[in-house]
Amino acid sequence: MFRQATDAFEHCVSRYSVGLVFGERGQHVDTASGVAVAWRGRHVIVTAKHVFPEGAEDQGVTLILPRDRPLHRGDGVGQLPPNDLDCVIPMPRVAVVRSNSEDLAYFEVNRSIGDASDVEYYELPSIAVTPPSGTRCALSGFPEDLSGRISDEEVVVRLANRWSEVAKPGTAGRFLKGFDSEAHFLMEFRKADKGKRPEGFSGGGVWFPLRQSSDTQLWRAVPGLAGVQSAWFPNRALTLSVRVECLVRFLDQALV
Repeated sequence: MFRQATDAFEHCVSRYSVGLVFGERGQHVDTASGVAVAWRGRHVIVTAKHVFPEGAEDQGVTLILPRDRPLHRGDGVGQLPPNDLDCVIPMPRVAVVRSNSEDLAYFEVNRSIGDASDVEYYELPSIAVTPPSGTRCALSGFPEDLSGRISDEEVVVRLANRWSEVAKPGTAGRFLKGFDSEAHFLMEFRKADKGKRPEGFSGGGVWFPLRQSSDTQLWRAVPGLAGVQSAWFPNRALTLSVRVECLVRFLDQALV
């Protein structure tokens, strides 16, 4: 029963998960992740600022949108996403808006983009807050170790979710470069001991199940956005994410 609830939650958040693919035909492919967000009637793809360095807009990006996307299970070869060009959106240039203070960025998209896919835009509440330490969360994105070029013409890109808990930074947090407990939170990356790395998850959403109202006993998948994946510390197998409060503040100032 718990596995079924986890599957339902992961499929729910996959509707908000967008893959970002960079690389010309025949070249090495880089992947990153984004979150489809609705903010004050605008539709944006939120990601990490370092995914789009200054001037990278001109290189273009291909969006991978969800449609009944099978989720990767275990370390073996899983079922591939459907071969559906309606879910592959080439964008020769995007107008990226970058945060001045945090590793956050977004670009606005037309409402018609994704009409043929199952993408949904997460209604981000202005009162969203990162959950406390110990909360179980799912990092959702498109890791590079599950993606790659299989020919000059074709690239495989797959969505995955990695579960962990919001960590207590403790004294170790003081020795992590760039970590600020007021703006960031940490999670253990549990696949690190199996040689997995979180590259490609950058810009992806970190999600947690919201508690249901006390007047009902019927569980349903209601996700809350805890933050946006930004960096990781391989020596400690910890990921660093930007708190959702910072994202709310960024969008509030940028999208007026």
